Amino acid sequence: MTTRLCRVLGPVGVVVDGRAVDLGGPQRAALLAVLLAAHGRTVSDDALVDALWPEDPPTTALGSLRAHVSRLRGALTAAADRDEVVVVREAGGYRIAGGTVATDAELFEQETARAARLARDGQAAAALPVLDAALERWRGEAYAWAPAVPAVLAERRRLDELRRAAELERFDVLLALGAHGDAVAGLQAFVTSSPQLERGWELLALALYRSGRQADALAALRDARRVLLEEHGLDPGPALRRLEAAVLDQDPALEPAQAPEPAQQPAPPPAEAAAPGTAPGTAPTPPTSPTAGQAPRPPAAARPRATGGLASPGTPLWGRERDVAAVGALLRRADARIVTLTGIGGVGKTRLALAAASAVEAELDGGVTVVPLAALTDPAFVFPTVAHALGLDHVEEARAFEAVVESLQAAPALLVLDNLEQLLGIAPQVAELVAQCPRLTVLATSRAPLRVRGEVEHPVVPLVLPSEHAATVEEVAASGAGALFADRAAAVVPSFRLTPANAPAVAALCHRLAGIPLALELAAARVRLLPPEALLDRLAEAMARDGSRDLPARQRTMRATLDWSYGLLPQPEQQLLRSLSVFSGGFSLAAVEVVAEGAGLARTEVLALLESLVEHSLVVVDTWGSGTPGFDEPRFLLLEPVVEYAASLLVGEERERVAAAHAAYFLDLARRAAPEYEGEHQVEWLCRIERDDANLRAAMAWCLESDPLTAARMGWALWLYWWLRGRLLLGRRSMEHVLRHDLPTAARVGALIASACMGFAQADLPHAEKRWSEAAELAAREGDSLMLANSIAGIGLVALARRDLATAEARFLHALPLATAAGPVGAWLRTLTLIWLGTVLLARGETTAALARMRSGLEEAERRGDRLAAYIALFNLSQAAIVTGDPAAARDHLLRGIRLSLQTGDLANLAYFLEELAVVEGGIGQAHRVAVLVGAAEALRESVGSAVYGYYLPDEALRQATADRARAELGDERYEDTVRAGRALGPHDAAAFALAYDVPAVGSRDSGGG
Repeated sequence: MTTRLCRVLGPVGVVVDGRAVDLGGPQRAALLAVLLAAHGRTVSDDALVDALWPEDPPTTALGSLRAHVSRLRGALTAAADRDEVVVVREAGGYRIAGGTVATDAELFEQETARAARLARDGQAAAALPVLDAALERWRGEAYAWAPAVPAVLAERRRLDELRRAAELERFDVLLALGAHGDAVAGLQAFVTSSPQLERGWELLALALYRSGRQADALAALRDARRVLLEEHGLDPGPALRRLEAAVLDQDPALEPAQAPEPAQQPAPPPAEAAAPGTAPGTAPTPPTSPTAGQAPRPPAAARPRATGGLASPGTPLWGRERDVAAVGALLRRADARIVTLTGIGGVGKTRLALAAASAVEAELDGGVTVVPLAALTDPAFVFPTVAHALGLDHVEEARAFEAVVESLQAAPALLVLDNLEQLLGIAPQVAELVAQCPRLTVLATSRAPLRVRGEVEHPVVPLVLPSEHAATVEEVAASGAGALFADRAAAVVPSFRLTPANAPAVAALCHRLAGIPLALELAAARVRLLPPEALLDRLAEAMARDGSRDLPARQRTMRATLDWSYGLLPQPEQQLLRSLSVFSGGFSLAAVEVVAEGAGLARTEVLALLESLVEHSLVVVDTWGSGTPGFDEPRFLLLEPVVEYAASLLVGEERERVAAAHAAYFLDLARRAAPEYEGEHQVEWLCRIERDDANLRAAMAWCLESDPLTAARMGWALWLYWWLRGRLLLGRRSMEHVLRHDLPTAARVGALIASACMGFAQADLPHAEKRWSEAAELAAREGDSLMLANSIAGIGLVALARRDLATAEARFLHALPLATAAGPVGAWLRTLTLIWLGTVLLARGETTAALARMRSGLEEAERRGDRLAAYIALFNLSQAAIVTGDPAAARDHLLRGIRLSLQTGDLANLAYFLEELAVVEGGIGQAHRVAVLVGAAEALRESVGSAVYGYYLPDEALRQATADRARAELGDERYEDTVRAGRALGPHDAAAFALAYDVPAVGSRDSGGG
């Protein structure tokens, strides 16, 4: 069996069977780092491309990524285990297969946890070498030189915190062993590097005091106060204040307890292997060693009886293995005294808290107390309730806090405070409780964080979803959401099983319910009446019915759960939440400000209100939706059940005001984007608008019913985006709808041109000609030369597509001076008209004149950074090169066009270029490549749904002859198999095949190749 150790506590590297492995360069190390930081979760192709090429990804990035993955697999796999797949392809990305690798970080965590257990049991002498060995694993900053992506940065921060906690643990052990002088030297360096950590200052003062240096101890405490306040804005906590008073009083409690005799310890586990039976990242040991000089822990029998202990849940916990391990690790950390699980109602915070508490219960000798607080609304009753749960039944309410402190001061304990969101006023007392009970950890669940010092928040996110169009049973069952739904459905209908027939409906249900466990459970309970396919159609009705009777009343329906969350909000937050339901998909702060203003809220208060909704887990920060090049604004979204709930509350006049504000914002956005499609920023703006595609659709739908004028203006701004992204049917139907209304002339002309463009792209030439002609008549009447040029050029395109070259040339020659006279706003149309004139001349056989027109158009396009016009010119130049017998030039033009098509995401254009490249490569005997390219082009064209580019005039006879030659060379069966392989390629893979495959050099004019 191969032993693989990935080293991340420093520069990323790999040791396989005891030998360092050469990964083959920094990009493969970066790839491994990102996959390791994901802890077995799938990392999407896009995220990996962004990590490996953050500045300027190559056009072949996906192909290069696959090559890097393949070579990384080879580096991680020993010869004896070639069948073991370490890097797994899954759901549009890659992940590290579970159990195939260990990391030095996991070993470090296991060793520090083992040392903490030894120290807790009074075996400080045995703990010290284990801690030393753990800290020696560090070779520099964690994940050094790895890409600065969120997952890596978060893991780097987490490991750095663990390292500092281990260093503090080591100083604790030194003090317990009486090595005060050694501790002083190390602690002075520690507080210099980590001055914000109070525990370091406490230990330094204690070490100085025990070394007989009382004055220096007091000076260190004064320095701590100054540094915390002046440099970090932190008030010194109660522990520091109490320590200072104890030092001044020369309190005997500060003296060390007599160090126990070292016990004989078993040998530590091998240095480069995980401890047997220990899951990666899991440490079976408690969080803290006893503070030096602390009294021994009393036996369990001497502690108060806890009436609020752990119950055994009646159903399994699905999809939370990593969360349980992560929260368990937090509960074992010395510096994580208050751990708060936050998340939307129904996401499973309570179940996760119970599972994590159960994982550490044995390490605390049963010292876990669970206190349900959902029934309380007054913070004054929290500590009396806690006291009762601890078995302190006869304590007066007025002194409940003091009684709880006395009960929890001596022994290691975990206090689970469940459902604190309506009791956040108690947060300062919770912080004071852990300050006074140094061996207590509080695990809280709340829809909002407590916002107290020392709190560590663990957001509980919905369960992992299958892909939205999952077709296989295996993929649905492998997701946490799908597994939970299937389990709960089988509980009510024992014969229920995931099948190929119902798996797509279950996947769709998981997405509709956003992976929220409560919502999935409530829906699954309806399977006794409705199969998944029918449940999809009646989901809202089904979710309004009561669920299990043993659920709290607020969780019997999803609406009751959301009513509970909504009721906790002040009125302005409620108003904003209702308004946010108008968005589809994600949204930006700028968009929220406009919409909120439409609802009557002041822009100046929106940020604070939105932050509050994020804290209450009703709004989610959309980290994946914020990566559009050139646009780094934060993005937010509502989970689908929250959208539906909030939308049900947004009614009447308020809804109309909010929807109008939403439409106004997105009309403005579309108008700002429209001219950018014509220049160097077209890729960024296409991505920016595509990110808000759902919002634009929603705005258009509302406008079609309520504001046709805004719909017409929006259509004119969006028509080129619709064209490039294949939204042809949406665009045409929308514009035909608004043209049934009375509109101002300028708006009508824009809608006519937009509808004509969609019809032309759909190859409906009569419709396109009719609408462009109507637009030309109105534009001429209004004296709008630019819109007239657009319309006349459009009529020329119809003629060109019909091969009516005389009419096409006349219309283009008419449009050209109009576009030129319009100045900068007409530059894009002028460039295209020059290129189309070249197409007419080439079709007539006037090659020299055609090249002059097309080259002139290409120069103008390149000067403006306009990829769209450039690749139209390049396609026509490739045609000219084929005609003149220059396949080398033709191939060069086509490869450039393929790269530009990928950048704009223009799949219809890519199909033309792949077909034409097949013609060029067929001329040099590359039959296999011809078949692949033909198949890839067919699939792309089917995905777009139409030919789109009627102004391209490829030689269809030459294309067919090229395919026939390839078929004859390969044979029918092999040719069809190869075409099918090409059809299976996605756009990026097809382009990577075209660009990266090594073929013999294409000849010059003398080599033939027509």
